[in-house]
Amino acid sequence: MEKKPAILYSVDLSAAFDLLKQCIFEKMFKDKMSEGLLFLILDFLSNRKFVVEVENQQSKVFSLDRGYVQGSILGPKLFTLYM
Repeated sequence: MEKKPAILYSVDLSAAFDLLKQCIFEKMFKDKMSEGLLFLILDFLSNRKFVVEVENQQSKVFSLDRGYVQGSILGPKLFTLYM
C-alpha cells in the first residue's frame, strides 16, 4: 500500500487578539448584525488608550486602534466571530 504524504497546517494564534481592526470588523459584519449591536461593539473597541509604566515612570498616552479588550467578557466572543 502506497503511503500518501501528510499535510500539516499550523496556525499561530498567539497574537490573534491584537490583530482585529475596527474598520475590518465593521465591513465584515455591517450586513450581518443589527445596526445597534454593531454600534455598541464598535464603541466598545474604539477610543482606547494606554500608557507604559516602568519603575514608576510613565510614558506618554498612546492610542490603541486595533485588538480586542483582553480579559473582557466580550473579547473571546468577538475573537470567535472575527475568526
